[in-house]
Amino acid sequence: MRLFEMFMGPLESTKPWSTEGMGGMFRFLNRVWRLVIDDRTGEIKDNVTDEKPDDAQLKILHRAIKKITHDIEDGDMKFNTSIAQMMIFINEIYKFEKVSKEIIEKFLLLLSPFAPHIAEELWEKLGNKPSIQNQTWPEWDDAYAKNDLITITFSVNGKMRSKKEIEADTNEKDLEQAAMDDPAILRHIMGKDIVKIIVVKNRMVNIVVK
Repeated sequence: MRLFEMFMGPLESTKPWSTEGMGGMFRFLNRVWRLVIDDRTGEIKDNVTDEKPDDAQLKILHRAIKKITHDIEDGDMKFNTSIAQMMIFINEIYKFEKVSKEIIEKFLLLLSPFAPHIAEELWEKLGNKPSIQNQTWPEWDDAYAKNDLITITFSVNGKMRSKKEIEADTNEKDLEQAAMDDPAILRHIMGKDIVKIIVVKNRMVNIVVK
């Protein structure tokens, strides 16, 4: 119920009440549980290891830490986007044959404010004391948290004038600024009126001038 209410959208927004999404939250928490616990034995799964996590798992974790930390600290109470990021984390981490215990423990710290009871239970089953509520919030490492670089093209009136490698999923405002700061773009818009700026996420920025 706690997760479901937060996942419906920003807490200050008015939303129509519907219990249809409750099942989705139940399935998500079941997946979190089954990531750690073997349904047949009730014990920690064999593929949860004490080995150091590899870079692929660290990237998934640190991107989640960065996103969820920003969501919590920005004051807008958009906890639905944090939960969505946790779902992405679980979907990605399930693809590995073995999962580092360290990765799971850091994820449980992220989950704890949203689903404290299951996070506490799994924390204890992993052999940790004291309570998860006494732990320090995890910090992300930018070396892992940054998105992969992609090439964004910058155009003026539909004609490509420059391109630049930028982190994937960079927001529209930052893409606009990157285009406006590009020397090649500046040469083609100097002294002209900007009619509009068209941004296609992860692809291009087109500046329309006259």
